[in-house]
Amino acid sequence: RGGEGLKVVETQKRNWQKKDGLFGIEMNNLSKPEQLEIFDLKDKAIASSRRIDAPEKGMTASDFDYVAGITSEKVRYELPDGTKGKLNGIEFAERYNELVEQKAKFDYTEFNDVINAKKGPFFDVIKRLKDKHGTDDIYILSARPPEAALGIQRFFKEFGVDLKLENIVGLEDGRALAKGKWILGKIGEGYNDVLFADDIKANVDVVNKILIGTGIKGEARWIQSSTNLDS
Repeated sequence: RGGEGLKVVETQKRNWQKKDGLFGIEMNNLSKPEQLEIFDLKDKAIASSRRIDAPEKGMTASDFDYVAGITSEKVRYELPDGTKGKLNGIEFAERYNELVEQKAKFDYTEFNDVINAKKGPFFDVIKRLKDKHGTDDIYILSARPPEAALGIQRFFKEFGVDLKLENIVGLEDGRALAKGKWILGKIGEGYNDVLFADDIKANVDVVNKILIGTGIKGEARWIQSSTNLDS
């Protein structure tokens, strides 16, 4: 987006519905209401992406933990058998589905705030985009609960990036599907140039398939500690 190393993801002639789920989303284990929600999001995204007269509209969506910020907060969980544990941001995303299937109860008390966080590997890209385009189309897309938005906003302000509170999205959902649905929704709203950054490969894969399936410009970056973000 805007010279920040974006590339055009070429549309591949592929039957996404039958061969690879819907944009790579496995639908069989989802509830009927969620399946209908996804089909509706897909239809709107496809319709928007095919508009010949659509103005270019770019956005950035970055994960928070270990991407925009280096954090230390944990999610606590307890299983029905009494087993307890704590998860950092990466572990929460990686183990969320497994723990939900085991009927774990989550305690987000610590995860609802941001304390003593440092700039993450993607922060400077966000800062450059802010300096070039402003912050209206910069979003933080986190698996944290919505209550964490104030703490995330405070973190960015401390480092000179004043994000709108409504642009900080707490999904309270560690599934890759949750971020994929949100991106589909934004494409349906008219965004056609998307930069997505996340440290969880499954999230990146889902969003990349959505970009390919809709044929819009964009890049889904897998952020690791060794990622070169200069381009």
